[in-house]
Amino acid sequence: MTTSGLTTTSTRCRALTDKPTTRLVWDLPTRLFHWLLALSLLASYVTAKIGYDARQLHLWLGYWMIGLLAFRIVWGFVGTRHARFLAFFPTPGRVVAYLKRVARGEAKETVGHNPLGSIMIFMTLALLSLQAVSGLFVDDEIMFAGPYAMAVSVEFASWMNRIHHTAINLILVLVGIHIAAVLYHVLVKKEGLIRAMFSGRKSADVVPEEESIGHSRLGMAFAVGVVVAGLTYWMTLGA
Repeated sequence: MTTSGLTTTSTRCRALTDKPTTRLVWDLPTRLFHWLLALSLLASYVTAKIGYDARQLHLWLGYWMIGLLAFRIVWGFVGTRHARFLAFFPTPGRVVAYLKRVARGEAKETVGHNPLGSIMIFMTLALLSLQAVSGLFVDDEIMFAGPYAMAVSVEFASWMNRIHHTAINLILVLVGIHIAAVLYHVLVKKEGLIRAMFSGRKSADVVPEEESIGHSRLGMAFAVGVVVAGLTYWMTLGA
């Protein structure tokens, strides 16, 4: 083989070796939000079940979750590509097209959220926001009283109390569906969803180069976090 032939072969081998096996999809702020929200929801549920002895911790967790949710809502507009709501908003067309692919057995792993997962995300964010905000007005006249309970009528506080105790049941149902769906995709379809939510990366076979993200926009995330933290403090503890 000639020298030029060896050079060409070496170049091709190096190109194959340099090809990335994974690409970044989920930015660090989105991943941190996901796991912090999961842990916070678990802690809130446990402290609510403990009752009186954990009432103050339960309230603080509620304030913390309001901040988390506010951050994710803002990040849904200014975050990276696949974190933005417009990137995975479940329009009827997207949902119907995905369901048809599922029925034909042609539904492949998506780069970001699939349309059914998107519905779950929006429902969960809405219910958690309702749960957290309603807690600001709760007054059960026994154990818990939110910071705005005294600023509203008894009837309104009672209504918020009913919402607060009903929404959690719907949230638990959604959490169960979410866990079951993740297990299905991991165990049956062999997709690395859990691994991706830790590393932020998915297989390069799934993620085209033009659809990957190059960074997590940490400067923007920090700025959003500071503003959200200040507003949350003013709205809750500052009340």
